[in-house]
Amino acid sequence: MSEQNKSSNKFFYFIMVLMIAILVFVLYLNNNYKLVDVSGSSMYPTLESGDVLFMSNVDVDEYGDIPTKNGDIIIIEGEKFDSKGESKLLIKRQIAKGEKDRKVIVEIKDGYVYVDGEMLKEEYLSAQAITDSKGEKNRWELYENDIFYLGDNRSDSMDSRYDEYGLCSTSQVVGIVEQKAISYKWFSKAIYDLSNFFKGIFNN
Repeated sequence: MSEQNKSSNKFFYFIMVLMIAILVFVLYLNNNYKLVDVSGSSMYPTLESGDVLFMSNVDVDEYGDIPTKNGDIIIIEGEKFDSKGESKLLIKRQIAKGEKDRKVIVEIKDGYVYVDGEMLKEEYLSAQAITDSKGEKNRWELYENDIFYLGDNRSDSMDSRYDEYGLCSTSQVVGIVEQKAISYKWFSKAIYDLSNFFKGIFNN
């Protein structure tokens, strides 16, 4: 066998091993994380339409709910449905959560959000962002398992301010987008594209 053929075989072997490794890695990620794609501008400037993110499959608490904290970007299921009657996922930011032994009050006043009378410092918003109430309601009472959520793009977000959305329940939260997932969204987009590539191969 000529040196040229040996080099070609080594290169082909390297490519095959690399492809298998990538496939195994993609399958691992798909089994341990869920990829969610962002559609729309409701979370701008934090997220943009077309972003793909890893949603953490974190452990649930004793009630079967995903433990979240205020400020988390959460994935909500079951708030709205598409034309086929299938649940649409919402990507929003948790602003406040009701507590077991007391109610939590959320208010919108003069373009700002207040939780229990304290104005939130929302550094993730753009400098021009103003939070308006949508409709007559500007005060919400949260009890245990209630979550008040907003999009970061306050001028273009359907969220808890609207009566048809309102508060969601902790049981509707199906995942959390962690800060590190946002930092590496270029990587999750690449995995998303690779996953679709392999699906296209196996489906043909």
